[in-house]
Amino acid sequence: MATAIAANIRAKNPHALAGGVCQEIIQGWKGHISVQNVTKDISAFIPVGAAFVAMIIGGIDLIMLLSDFIEARREKRIAAATEAAKAEGIAEGKAEGIAEGEARAYRKFAEWERRRKEAEDRGEEFTEPPPIQPEENSQENSKE
Repeated sequence: MATAIAANIRAKNPHALAGGVCQEIIQGWKGHISVQNVTKDISAFIPVGAAFVAMIIGGIDLIMLLSDFIEARREKRIAAATEAAKAEGIAEGKAEGIAEGEARAYRKFAEWERRRKEAEDRGEEFTEPPPIQPEENSQENSKE
């Protein structure tokens, strides 16, 4: 009966029974041949599967390395920008402080001059000492 089925299948498709599991089913099951065929198919797939998994893992590792590299560059740029902004802020603060100090000194001197003139106009003796003049090196001393 099996040979009649095989002959019928071979007549319709001559390549159908070239080998493999179909031929074994038609000829009758002989377990060791099926296991050998499955093992042969799996053994051909194992290196391909291992290479595929290795490519995926390697790709993930490469992405992580690039991500870390880009993050480090970004942090370095942020730190440099922060330092530059800090230095600029300190310079602006010093300039504003100097301008404010000069304005305050001018106001003190202007008030002293006004009081001196008022006393002179009243004919009184003006004994108040002039406000202290800032030293020329005061900026250099403040840096130290």
